[in-house]
Formats: sequence, structure tokens, C-alpha cells
Amino acid sequence: MTTHRFSTARLEAIPASRLIDELSPAQFNQLMHLLTPKTLHFLPDDWQQCPQTPAQLTDWLADKLARCELLLVQNKQAQFIGLVMLHFSANTVQLGYLIGEAHWGQGYASELLQGLVAHLQAAQPNVILNAGVAEDNPASIKVLEKAGFVPCQPHSDEAGKQRYYTLS
Repeated sequence: MTTHRFSTARLEAIPASRLIDELSPAQFNQLMHLLTPKTLHFLPDDWQQCPQTPAQLTDWLADKLARCELLLVQNKQAQFIGLVMLHFSANTVQLGYLIGEAHWGQGYASELLQGLVAHLQAAQPNVILNAGVAEDNPASIKVLEKAGFVPCQPHSDEAGKQRYYTLS
């Protein structure tokens, strides 16, 4: 599998698969503070378990890496501030992201998504990008729309909890 890596003016996204066995105690701590109930709330139900120990964090990361490509997002001070999740299928990428609570409202999500879109489109010019977003997450809806994503279904899912967006 191809691993993706990209950077923006303030951020760098690096493959978690290359770091999972080399995380320092400080990095474990940063990731555990990143994965809070508020940040995980908007992810699919089976992603919402907050790790409480380094062993639980290692298991959480390993589980996610078995299902998708996971990128760790760090700022220029090398602090982890977010995650990117990518699932590839033919010419389509289902993407997701999260930014830690301490970094909300600083433009990181918009910068991250714009950098990710540019990177994926350069790597695979005809790629179709899809994203789901919780109905109760207006900030993320705004970030997706700002990056050029448009609704791809007129209605949300059957539970009324998700909206779906696409960019091609």
C-alpha cells in the first residue's frame, strides 16, 4: 500500500504506520490528549472508544491501521494536533479527519483538508474524494464546503446523523 505524507504552511501529515512502534512517552501523551470524547464524538461509533493507557492507545491505533491509512498530523513544533483517515477503493478515497480540541478555531482543519485534497489530486489526478460528516458538526461541514466538497446525497443517512460530500 502506498503511504501518503504531505505538509502545509503549518502542518505535516505523516503515516502512523511508520511511527506506531517508535512513539515516545511524550508522543503517547499527546495522542491520548488528542483522542477525547469531544474529538471522537463525530467519528463512527466504533472509533469513539477513548484510550486511557499507552497499551490501549497502541491497540486503538493498530485497529484503525488495519482498516485504513492513518496519518498523524503535527504542527511545526512537532506536536500532534490531529489525525487523517483514508480508505482507498479503486479511484475513490473516503476521507476523515479530526483536530484536537485545543486547536479548534485556528484554521487547522481548513488548512489540513486543503493540503490533503491537493496532495491526493496530485498523486491520483482523477480521484474522487468522499467524506461523511455528522449533522451536528457545522464546523466540519463548513470546512468541507470551503474546500469545494458538495453534497452527494439530497438527504442524510437513514438515522439522520450523517451528511455525505464529494469532490471530483
